[in-house]
Amino acid sequence: MILGTAAFLSFLSSSAPAATPDPLNPVFKTVKGPFRPQLPDRDQSRAPSPAYTDAERRQLSDEGKELFFSRTAWGQQPSQGPLVYGQVISCATCHDPALGFSDGLTHLVGPVREREVARRQTPSLLGVAHTAPYGWDGRNPTLQAQARGAIVSPLEMHAAREPTKRELDALAEFQGTLTVPPAVPGKEYDPARAARGEVLFRTPRPVTDPTGEFPAGAMVACATCHAGPFFTDGKAHRGVVVSGDPAFDPGEVRPDGTIAGFDTPSLLGLRLTAPYFPVGSAGAPTAPSNFFSGGLGRHSLCSTTSSPSTTPSASTSGSPTRSWPTSPNISCPSRIAPMRTLRLLLPIALITPVFVAGPAEASPSSFVATMTAEEVQPLPGPPGAKGTAKIVADQEAQKVCYKLTYDGPGPMSAAHIHRGEKGMTGPVTIPLDINTDCVSPAPAEIKALVDWPDGYYVEIHTIAYQQNGAVRGQTVPEGGGRPPSHQQHHPR
Repeated sequence: MILGTAAFLSFLSSSAPAATPDPLNPVFKTVKGPFRPQLPDRDQSRAPSPAYTDAERRQLSDEGKELFFSRTAWGQQPSQGPLVYGQVISCATCHDPALGFSDGLTHLVGPVREREVARRQTPSLLGVAHTAPYGWDGRNPTLQAQARGAIVSPLEMHAAREPTKRELDALAEFQGTLTVPPAVPGKEYDPARAARGEVLFRTPRPVTDPTGEFPAGAMVACATCHAGPFFTDGKAHRGVVVSGDPAFDPGEVRPDGTIAGFDTPSLLGLRLTAPYFPVGSAGAPTAPSNFFSGGLGRHSLCSTTSSPSTTPSASTSGSPTRSWPTSPNISCPSRIAPMRTLRLLLPIALITPVFVAGPAEASPSSFVATMTAEEVQPLPGPPGAKGTAKIVADQEAQKVCYKLTYDGPGPMSAAHIHRGEKGMTGPVTIPLDINTDCVSPAPAEIKALVDWPDGYYVEIHTIAYQQNGAVRGQTVPEGGGRPPSHQQHHPR
């Protein structure tokens, strides 16, 4: 860890960090360690799969489920992994359905992409069929290859034989059925905060990237890498957050020997799968598993917990869970102070420009929007059309009142407040009735608008521009009280 930290600090001060070589790459390319499987059968994980019918795929899924929970299917021998040492395990031992198909632990696994062994957090399998490549370092292009690696590794399932092609296809088919359960509003998330968070997540901001991947001043958002419906771009990136050991676990290394880093993890089901990062170095804000809270993670070298109990206890879902007896003999108080110092320096330097927000606005709160045809996405409205909106959001009265003006061809036929930053389209959150002065939307939507007004826009439609809108403009705060009733301006 000390060597890794030194390498990390050296990387931050490097004049050309994007081309930092992996210093141990020439050595480890020739090493064949003791944890490589020695099986007589042929690896079938990369062989092409047959064209299964729908009925055959349903049958495969059933077979895959049986294999997923089996401790005997491949003649499993006692595992040599430190956290599961001596146990005969199945896929479900670490990918526990009761814990989001993870176990919240960081295991010693291997061989990985560039090293014989590495500490890696158990990834969730929720939505996994859509998030290739697999492994934190992207070493496996398919679920079949990823499953095969865990099955045959002595540090994991320690199989006595290679899995067949059908068995691997069956496991992949079963994993394809694992989807994220919908989050419950008001219980698992706050809709108003979620709306504000989405704006933060998708809004590009200028960055200074010590890794050199993005040029100075590049406009980058969380969604730049956590992209698309599955929240991953499937690419390797070198993050500046300490998420592994830069010397002993660099993630993916390019053919030229320079470090590419770790693949972007999907954010599907994130609420169910803490802690985070390749070695579980971040989790609940005050948990020992959170590196930034002064801890180094459960089962790290200075952890305050020991290996898991082998006696399972029942969970609410019927799946076994584990108890974690504390061990007063293992601690590292001398390391906590420097960890807390890094916790203060790194998050403030990396996160403060994005996430620091001002105090909440008093209710009622007033906003304005100056609308033009050119702002409409994806196609502009009628040339020269323009409009204005004056909006008062009253959280106490649970009302949004407004005055709208429109100057352009045809009368306005509809108007809405949408969630979305400038230049992007977003869903309607507050429909504005053009025949009245006020509407009563969901309180969460009013609060979200008040908390983060520049993450919303107003759009006016006409009959001719019903699909995309005639004029559009972002909302911005304005002091004042309730505006008068709206009126419509027709073209002269």
